[in-house]
Amino acid sequence: MISPVAAATGDETCAVTLSSPDCVLAALETASAQGNPSAKVELAQQLLKVGTPASAERAVRLLSGVAERGDAWATILLANLYRQGEAVDQDGAKAVALLEPLAKANNAGALTGLGELYLAGANNTPKDVPLAAAYFERAANTGDMWGKFQLASLLIDGQGVPRDIGRAVGLLEEVGKGGDPWVLITLGDLYAKGLVQPAERAIPYFEEAAATGNTAALTRLAQAYQDGLGAEGADRGKSVGFWEAAAAKGDSFASVSLARLLLDDGSEASVKRAVNLLDDGAARGEAWPATILADLLIRGDKVPHDAQRALDLLTPLAGEDNPAALTLLGDLYVKWVAPIASDPAMGRDYYEQAAALGELGAKNKLGLMLLAGTGGAIDAERGLKLLREVAEAGDGWAKIQLGDALTQGGAVGVDAVAARDYYKRALDQGIGAGAVKLGLLYLNGAGTLRADPAKAAEYFEAAAAGGDSLARIQLALMHFEGRGVAKDVGRSLELLGDAAPDSAWANGILGGYYADGRYEQPDYQKAKGFFDSAVRLGDASARFRFGGLLASGPLAAEHRAEGLELVRGAVAQGVPGAAVEMARLEMMGLAGAEGGKAAEGRLLGEVRRDDPAALRLLLQLYRAGGGGMPPSIAKAKASLDQYGNLLPPEAATFESMALYAAGPPTLTAMQSVGDRFGQLAAGDVTQAVQMLFWSNKNAYVYVLQQQLKKAERYGGTLDGRLTRSTIAAFNAACREGDAETQVCSMGPLTPDYAVLMSKQIASFDRGGTVN
Repeated sequence: MISPVAAATGDETCAVTLSSPDCVLAALETASAQGNPSAKVELAQQLLKVGTPASAERAVRLLSGVAERGDAWATILLANLYRQGEAVDQDGAKAVALLEPLAKANNAGALTGLGELYLAGANNTPKDVPLAAAYFERAANTGDMWGKFQLASLLIDGQGVPRDIGRAVGLLEEVGKGGDPWVLITLGDLYAKGLVQPAERAIPYFEEAAATGNTAALTRLAQAYQDGLGAEGADRGKSVGFWEAAAAKGDSFASVSLARLLLDDGSEASVKRAVNLLDDGAARGEAWPATILADLLIRGDKVPHDAQRALDLLTPLAGEDNPAALTLLGDLYVKWVAPIASDPAMGRDYYEQAAALGELGAKNKLGLMLLAGTGGAIDAERGLKLLREVAEAGDGWAKIQLGDALTQGGAVGVDAVAARDYYKRALDQGIGAGAVKLGLLYLNGAGTLRADPAKAAEYFEAAAAGGDSLARIQLALMHFEGRGVAKDVGRSLELLGDAAPDSAWANGILGGYYADGRYEQPDYQKAKGFFDSAVRLGDASARFRFGGLLASGPLAAEHRAEGLELVRGAVAQGVPGAAVEMARLEMMGLAGAEGGKAAEGRLLGEVRRDDPAALRLLLQLYRAGGGGMPPSIAKAKASLDQYGNLLPPEAATFESMALYAAGPPTLTAMQSVGDRFGQLAAGDVTQAVQMLFWSNKNAYVYVLQQQLKKAERYGGTLDGRLTRSTIAAFNAACREGDAETQVCSMGPLTPDYAVLMSKQIASFDRGGTVN
């Protein structure tokens, strides 16, 4: 059957080939010339598609002429042109004038047109959402599906009308009966987002929409089965299938999402398929797959490192100010991936560019570089500002990093209370590391925050229950000592055993437990097994630490030669820390006739290679002597003066205090010891008290007097003398502990008493607060 419009041309060819644009226009021109109003309206619509000023002007004339004769459809089309500012200057008032007469007659098209006009506003007609809602309501009452959909959208958001999800769902279900995929998707989204229950009811709506070939519905189904939705559990196979279907339709988001899912799978075939998907996207000039691929090439954990390919992918995107590409270029130059030479200054500059574009990851990395002075000058104030911006944007790990910066000090003043608050906020966001950080903070205290081992144990318990290995290890160490928790060696071993499968540190501690004989009979085979596991898990130092225990501990009678061989082997291999351990054994006279002199030479070599641990042991050698070498306070002082910059401030304070303690116990020297003791980190207090006990008994007594006086537990003179009043005050403080009070009867100048008092002093409020 021939179309009346086509037939009007009298052209038999056009009568059967109406798909030809020329034939369509010719037919419409002929029918319009004959006065057919429908043809004029259709011709106007075709002319608008042409897009030239002349065609648009003619379309407006055609629509105006038909509208003047009372044609509703032409009037609505013309009003929409004025509303949208297409082909004519935007004129909301003219659109209203055209539509209102039709709206009074409840014309649905006019009602929805007015609703859309007031929903967005126009140049001379202000936005009025409640009025828009009223027009959509009237259109919906006529049965108009678009009016119902628009009204439902306003009800969902509570715009112009009170929020009413239930009514919105009812309206959408009416509209959805027509099978419109976007209506079905909107319905599904309401369930998927939890605005309507049950959440899993979203899936049938998505499935019905997907059956029409709608790509967005396919991606929603893929996401639903990837994560699980309500009672519908995750199903990786279904998820992959839907991602594949959407990707096959050319959806870039689906291709990248599928690639990321395959990368998580980690198998060789999955990674290969993922890389191919990302390669294809990058080849199409898409930024997202290109940056993901570049990140893989930089990290080198799932695919081989290829810095040059990453650079080639990122450079064009960086030229377009792509923030992700700029950030990754920063990573490339900061991390150093061959053959691209490390250039922290250039990396920092790329982070600066990305941060200026608002990229939070770049702000985070730049903030850390500014705090550390990496790639340029330190700017602690700006570094903290950037980290705070990222944290306040909701990044929980930025809160952890802020807490770390405020705890460690250095360029940033220590603010342990603020650090605590950031750690708590990270924990509230579900980041388990927040509990570990809080545990560590309360374990030793920092700044104005007093140590509270019991509270530390609570946080470690919570993190350990969540499977955190570090928390298990810290809790195990506390149970070994009875610090903040009951002394329970069995519980310590249980916690370490739980952490051991993936923790070199836990294996090293267990190896030490069975090698040093502090808690039970030493067991060579068990110790060796755990230290071997530590090495296998990546701790190269475990081998020489085992060697040191064999050479100097209770197993030395049978295994000293083996132990020395292990340490020497590690030194020959250049394992960090091995030379310091060898020097320790030499200082003890266990490794060759050279003794202290050999240790001195070895340690000086390591100090010149900027090893702070070597410097601290060298200072100890000079203070106390060892391996046949006499003490030399002058050498200790000269070494601390020359190399003290290797040490963090609190370690330098400790060593300076130890140096004063190594000299004659004059009142001036003891006062210097006391001054420096007051500057120590809370975590160093226990070690410092015990060091003073062994090196200078008068300085030890002086510091105990000083700390008890600060805690208002001693009212006597600070003189380092053990008078009756001093002993009474010491014993009273000693008995405040909940355990080992029998030690307090042994007297202040016994080792066990010194250990217990060091713990008591560490637990005193040194001017801090606990909350």
